[in-house]
Amino acid sequence: MYFRLPFRYLLQQQNARALLHPRELDAFLATALSPQLTTECNASNLGQIKLQRVELRAVQLAATFMRGVEAAEFANDACGSPVPWELVCPWNYFDGKLFHSKLLLAIKDVSLFELCDRKVRV
Repeated sequence: MYFRLPFRYLLQQQNARALLHPRELDAFLATALSPQLTTECNASNLGQIKLQRVELRAVQLAATFMRGVEAAEFANDACGSPVPWELVCPWNYFDGKLFHSKLLLAIKDVSLFELCDRKVRV
């Protein structure tokens, strides 16, 4: 639920050009659903992710996403925190390095099934 808020900004049209491409959205969603973000997988596991290269686009998207998260957190706090803090914490649904690795796969035109670590959630 809270994860979708920053995407409203990213999916808007600017001069008839989308700010976010479908493969990039796939990378965001695959990151949010990744089992690597669960409490069983600690930060050291995420730290072991090796990137083949650094893509400027991935860094820009992650930074823009986190700015949106920060704005949504601020709005939540200003409204008396109707969304509990546990659901607001970005580390529960986003990690920049994990997103970067997913985006590198998406750029290679890997299937959504592969992006989601060959796991189907129901």
